[in-house]
Amino acid sequence: MERRWCRSTPNLVPDTIAVALIGWLARVLDRTDGPALASRRPPPSSQGGNIDFSRRLGYVGEVQALDASDTSGKRLSVVIPAFNEADRLGPTLERVTSFLAGARRWRPAEILVVDDGSSDLTAELARSHTVIEGVDLAVAVHPVNRGKGAAVRTGFSRSSGEWVLLTDADMSAPIEDLTVLAAAAGPDAVAVGSRAVDRRLVTERQPLHRDLMGRTFNLAIRALGLTRLSDTQCGFKLFPGDLARRLASAQQLDGFSFDVELLVLARHWGYHVEEVGVHWQHVEASRVMAIRHSSQMLRDALKLWWWRTSRRLPAEPRGVS
Repeated sequence: MERRWCRSTPNLVPDTIAVALIGWLARVLDRTDGPALASRRPPPSSQGGNIDFSRRLGYVGEVQALDASDTSGKRLSVVIPAFNEADRLGPTLERVTSFLAGARRWRPAEILVVDDGSSDLTAELARSHTVIEGVDLAVAVHPVNRGKGAAVRTGFSRSSGEWVLLTDADMSAPIEDLTVLAAAAGPDAVAVGSRAVDRRLVTERQPLHRDLMGRTFNLAIRALGLTRLSDTQCGFKLFPGDLARRLASAQQLDGFSFDVELLVLARHWGYHVEEVGVHWQHVEASRVMAIRHSSQMLRDALKLWWWRTSRRLPAEPRGVS
């Protein structure tokens, strides 16, 4: 079961006073930053902190880079942003590797773990994982915690796959549902896993406060005209590889609203966004702090709304693939 984000997005906020207030708030929040976008952000090679491609060493200054022979021909890149995930990452890597071992259509593949400034042994655990033939493993390390959006940007920019799968370290959505996403994705379409399309697929629900927080945020971004999707925040999405790398070169938001920005940019550049139901199970030990991150997400959504309304979203980059 799937939903298509229609080409036209209706204005869901007819109250001009509310719109003016939101615009004023966004201007205040936007003071010095905003999409002069890619031109004001350091190039991707300087964003990722200390990049440890531990399976294929080839040092360039402080950055360990992929050998040129390993940067092409990948069918799939699996990007896993991780922050203090030493307790959960091992089983996730085992499950991803096991799935790829039995899914020849997705090989050769690479798994890209981005440690976003963890204080535990996340990076060390990732490096110690044993991969199989036809699957490479790379670990990128941010020296400090910069946010999930920043981790995703690093992973996307370092990917080389024809397809790029974004999945959470807790694997709340099973890797096996990649086949569901693949059926909806295409060269001009992003497939977005959703908990809202068919709630019968949710085997264990979030705590009530988390569920309400998510629904409220979705209502807010729908009211701002940023989406018509019912769930933008499920951490399970499949992107055409070239699009993922172009998004990484333009993305600005480092926090949890990065999903919305990626989808807004993709639509702005003419891509379809398909929302498809996937299996999902809540996993405890979330890294989301309700009050702090809710306010940050709302602030970032207002920024994004202002950039879109004032036509400051960037054009699709050329020469990035």
